[in-house]
Amino acid sequence: MTKSKFLPLTLTVFILVFLSYNASSCSMYKVTVNNKTTVGTNFDAYYLTPRIWFENGKDTESLGAVLQEEDLNGSNGFAPQSGMNEYGLAFSRLAAPPPQMEKPVTAGKRTITNPTNYLKDILHTCKTVDE
Repeated sequence: MTKSKFLPLTLTVFILVFLSYNASSCSMYKVTVNNKTTVGTNFDAYYLTPRIWFENGKDTESLGAVLQEEDLNGSNGFAPQSGMNEYGLAFSRLAAPPPQMEKPVTAGKRTITNPTNYLKDILHTCKTVDE
């Protein structure tokens, strides 16, 4: 390789490596076995010890759920960043920025005082999006 080609090639490789070094992303998965599909996300781009756990229903009417997270929320346990219940109802907080201020409660909607329990309760009690 000639000296005139070496410098531009080295500079190009350095820039490409430098630009790709700062890229980070989270994992998402979809698994289908025997016509049943499970989806979820894993926030491994910025959490060093992501968790996936399963919760049984609290009683015979509650649904089981799989949850993914890393955000410890004090006495509430771990706050789910995504989850799915046994009926396939799923959510992900990939694009959910933290609230900047208290928002007024609109007519017919209840105030969410505990986001961790709120998200878990949805998966344990709802079978459809409408519910």
